[in-house]
Amino acid sequence: MKKDIILISHGNMSVETLKSAEMILGKTERFSAIGFYDNESPEILEDKIAKEIGCSLQSPVWIIVDLFGGTPFNVALKLKQYYSNIEIITGLSLGLVIESSFYPMILDHQLLYHLVDTARQSIQYVSAESSDDDEVES
Repeated sequence: MKKDIILISHGNMSVETLKSAEMILGKTERFSAIGFYDNESPEILEDKIAKEIGCSLQSPVWIIVDLFGGTPFNVALKLKQYYSNIEIITGLSLGLVIESSFYPMILDHQLLYHLVDTARQSIQYVSAESSDDDEVES
């Protein structure tokens, strides 16, 4: 079954992030997770991603990778040359995965920018000087 959102990371980060998201959201069929391991070549990773994309070239696929410029990113970028329905987002996080689950799968760049902006806003520094009375802006 083709997945809409594919999480890819070095090691198990993507797999464990998906497990954490499913603890919150419940089981979802929209996501799959692929780990890239020391004993694998970029070609093996490319085959794993292509298998998850499936045979459909029409419906959107969002690939969320852990790190800009890393092997998962570079392989996804290579596949984007062949699959025009792929959009790539870097900076895999639990917040980004949960937020992306609430939106329809469309190739809408404005929506993708919104997801990235929301993920950026979820990164906060909380100091010892912060008080319970401080309000979090949304």
